[in-house]
Amino acid sequence: MGIDLNAIKSFKLLKESEIPLGDMVTLGRQKIYAKPHKIKKILKNISPEELLELEKIQPGEYAEDLLSKVFRASRVDSLDYSDYEGANIVSDMNCPLGENLKNRYDLVFDGGTLEHVFNFPVAIKNAMEMLKVGGHFLSITCGNNLSGHGFYQFSPELFFRIFSEENGFKVVDIFLAERDVFRNKTTWYKVKDPEQLRARTTLRNSKQTEIIVLARKIKEKEIFTNNPYQSDYLTLWNEQKNVGYSSKFSAKIWRKVKALAKNKSLYYNPDFFIKVEE
Repeated sequence: MGIDLNAIKSFKLLKESEIPLGDMVTLGRQKIYAKPHKIKKILKNISPEELLELEKIQPGEYAEDLLSKVFRASRVDSLDYSDYEGANIVSDMNCPLGENLKNRYDLVFDGGTLEHVFNFPVAIKNAMEMLKVGGHFLSITCGNNLSGHGFYQFSPELFFRIFSEENGFKVVDIFLAERDVFRNKTTWYKVKDPEQLRARTTLRNSKQTEIIVLARKIKEKEIFTNNPYQSDYLTLWNEQKNVGYSSKFSAKIWRKVKALAKNKSLYYNPDFFIKVEE
């Protein structure tokens, strides 16, 4: 759990989009794992006051000063299962939240915690309930080739379906960040919504890949009154209600053929992913 360069780029995205951090909470107390000179290279247009504060910050320190003095959060709380790293809120994300933590924050930041929580549906619901209407959820978590890091690796579709209007949310952006450790280079790709594409946004690669998720709470609603379902199955079920067996079979085969044609053996099919930054 910590603030790496992908997190710095994510907070820069918030800053450029004029999304204030406001009162925020981090899931797990976050340490800084990015060197100041690399942070400065990313944050080109920060004020002299923010630059002065940045120069005081060192890798390995906890991130409250970075978040409050450079990114201008008005309050930075941290929530963890125990207080071993000094989190000021002790709560088990496997269990439902106390009422005192609901509708409390402008930003909930998951810098690599939720993949370690066994009861993920409860944990993500907790994160969503902590937000005020108008607040944002920002997560950087495991996407691909990180098996063993935590309990889970996640698909972008999961977050598209979780952060739906039915649950009172809207996805702002979802990115994949592919890290080439040998070239010391990370490439970001914007992910298109499988529901809109009517196809699975599948990825096959050989590099460590993280998912960056930014979603906004647009309305106070009861979360998960209906379970999320994968969009292509919903389409399949709805399309096949009034057709015969042979038509269903033909439609299924044709979809598979089209999907194989689209993959073209590319790691990042341009129909699904848009390269946005290197």
